[in-house]
Amino acid sequence: MNEKLESRFLDALSKLRSDGPRGEPGMILKSLNHLYNSTDRFYHNLEHVEHGLEEIDFIRNRIEYPEEVEMAWFFHDAIYDSRAKDNEERSSWLSHALLAQNGIVADSIFRIDDLILTTKHSFKPEKKDEEYMVDIDLSILGQAPEIFDRYERNIRQEYLWVPQEEFRIRRIDIMQGFLNRTSVYFTDHFIDKYEERARENLERSIENLSAHCYA
Repeated sequence: MNEKLESRFLDALSKLRSDGPRGEPGMILKSLNHLYNSTDRFYHNLEHVEHGLEEIDFIRNRIEYPEEVEMAWFFHDAIYDSRAKDNEERSSWLSHALLAQNGIVADSIFRIDDLILTTKHSFKPEKKDEEYMVDIDLSILGQAPEIFDRYERNIRQEYLWVPQEEFRIRRIDIMQGFLNRTSVYFTDHFIDKYEERARENLERSIENLSAHCYA
């Protein structure tokens, strides 16, 4: 984690702290660095974290609890095992334990828990901040084609253990699921910014995968 990311994390942590136990924020940074720099991460790494923080900067004044969204973003992929089904739950548990040790009030911790769990993308978010959290996570879908294609290649690298045909079928199902929504994104900001290009990227990905020609 570079100096800029570390400073941003510590600033958010400081703003969320109560007068409770102070803990050791340096140990949290050490843990996050170790986890996000794992050699099997090709997409779910610190570059992904940094991109999401850039997206947060554009919408900070629209978010009800910006520091909590930011902290949730730092933790949301802390645990990432492409073979597991409970990464978000485990990331939430890790966040909960470490933040409680560092003087974060319970209400904030529980909101951060919920924000992390929304990135599982298995249910419709209920609160506006949760909608923003999901949209930040999906902002990669609306990037320029060359960035989106690199994302696709990196995801494949993280799932190399899955046979190509099985991966192809699963990936088409995921991409089609996003296309089947009324809109890929939940918030007006992200719809205006990324919806059109996201649909173009998703359609192109499905076409490539359906032709057995992985981009």
